[in-house]
Amino acid sequence: MPRRTPPIMEQLVSSASPEPDTREIETEFYRRLDDSYFYKKGFTLYHALQHPEGVRALLAEDPAGLARGEDLADLLKAEIHLAELDLAESLFAFMTAAFQTAPHPVYMAGYTRELVRWAMDRFIAGDIAALSNEAVRTRGAFIETAVYANLIPSERGPDWVRNLENIARVFEIVGQRYIGASELKPLSRGLRIVRDDIETARFMDGPEADAARGGITDWVAYHRVKRRKDGNKNLYREVKAVSFQESINLIYLMTMLMRSLRQTRLARLSGQGKAPIHSLASIEAGAFDQLDVAHEIRTKIGIVTGSDIE
Repeated sequence: MPRRTPPIMEQLVSSASPEPDTREIETEFYRRLDDSYFYKKGFTLYHALQHPEGVRALLAEDPAGLARGEDLADLLKAEIHLAELDLAESLFAFMTAAFQTAPHPVYMAGYTRELVRWAMDRFIAGDIAALSNEAVRTRGAFIETAVYANLIPSERGPDWVRNLENIARVFEIVGQRYIGASELKPLSRGLRIVRDDIETARFMDGPEADAARGGITDWVAYHRVKRRKDGNKNLYREVKAVSFQESINLIYLMTMLMRSLRQTRLARLSGQGKAPIHSLASIEAGAFDQLDVAHEIRTKIGIVTGSDIE
């Protein structure tokens, strides 16, 4: 008697679903994408910061007695700052997905922070060819593809040029802030360290000594290992000045770009030739100066908490 496939295997083969269509997978992915997630998170935190009484009352009713409300403002400001960094990471990851062969849901599920940092560095350096796998070579073309899926005005007048320039400036700012965010890893793991108002510190990159609170009103604090010039390492307690107002403004700008990205990709996937988009052309160039990395947002103060650890 000739051998045959077991009946159960025949049933499995006959009922197997066909290979899913990549376009359908990506359409469903972008349809379900919450493009305002970080916007809603940031402004919810901001509302709690402006109206702390209700949150403090809630914490006071904690039956386990684990929460306390006296450091609520510091916590909320740190979380708004972290939301900005998380949104910057997501936005850059989505943009680089436009130049990958893998379906976008697959790429977004597997990208690494190191890859995002590399992408930000390449954009800031103007190495768009490497960033886009040789698909485009200018920042403007990268933005038109990665943000707008090439669903752009047929006539690119001065307003469109200004829009691309302003978007590139936003990407430079958020990219540099993300790349320089040594607090991202400990903050994301909940290891924010409360700063003591009476402790003294010295600037990590200079001989100046000052009180840690001097000139800093909003901040995050955390431990960091820093390598010295001799190759050895020290453990620092680092206090970094931040501005939650700047973070809120950047979250707003990036959310408009994230929404344009989602809407144009959905339109492209469904075969449409148009989609509603957001433009940053109306923003005056001087407004970006308040968000520049040379401002107080980059101030760092470190406190040596140990001698050689390696």
